[in-house]
Amino acid sequence: MLVDRVRRDAYCQVIQQHAADARVLDLGCGTGYFSLEALRAGAKSVLSIDTHPVVTLLPNVLRRNQCESNCSVFYGDIRQLPEQKFDLILADLRGPTPLHYDGIRVMQYASSSLLDKNGVLTPQEDTLSAALVTMPEWYERTNTPWALGPYDWSDCRQNVFSTPVQIPSVSATQIISTAIDWTTINYLDSESLLKKTRGASLNVSAKRKAQAHGIICWFNTRLCNSINYDTAPSDHQPTYGRMFLPFNQPVDVSEGENFTMTVRCTGIGESWIWEWGIKNDDT
Repeated sequence: MLVDRVRRDAYCQVIQQHAADARVLDLGCGTGYFSLEALRAGAKSVLSIDTHPVVTLLPNVLRRNQCESNCSVFYGDIRQLPEQKFDLILADLRGPTPLHYDGIRVMQYASSSLLDKNGVLTPQEDTLSAALVTMPEWYERTNTPWALGPYDWSDCRQNVFSTPVQIPSVSATQIISTAIDWTTINYLDSESLLKKTRGASLNVSAKRKAQAHGIICWFNTRLCNSINYDTAPSDHQPTYGRMFLPFNQPVDVSEGENFTMTVRCTGIGESWIWEWGIKNDDT
């Protein structure tokens, strides 16, 4: 997380604007970088919480930085603690997309039960985008093992090509279609966060002749006021990468060719079930 400068700097801008004299919740705090930044910015108090055991190192970090007096650390789920109100909630519970484990339901709880009526919730909104992408090296590396030897590996291959993949590096030049915004998550609308299925079927157009190996998904976030960042394909490598939805076979596309792209995600417990595909609109 610390080396993802795009994300880090955006959250630090929010902290500089809103942490002074505030009751701060660092939700999903990890090793506590944002907690330390909030304390340095003059926070009245900070509650740092995470379900990952790395948080157990934070008391030592706070002690070494002479910050332990104003910061409480909890290892577990925020919903296990008594309700209290915060002036600033800092949260990044996302993976490659915000549809990740139980993050949306935790954000719903934070928004509805923990945020002071005049408080600031960060992030405020995420918009998920998608486009066709060419990934020949990934396809070759992934497909080759299932053609080796005299055995039929078709079941194994099908499992691999029907599973979303976290991809760290995707450049803008690998995008071969127009992009669509297929869902928006408004963290300030507590009721809408209970929605279990999100997705859309929308039109895209191929920008050049190429082979499409799947769909790449990323998000554009509005953290607070005019503070934003995104994980769109570029030279930037976000901490959790982007979500790649592979096709079973490469799809040849021509410049200007039109497709209906479907991306849908359904939450079941702490898991998310992805569905995706394209249909040629010109045939």
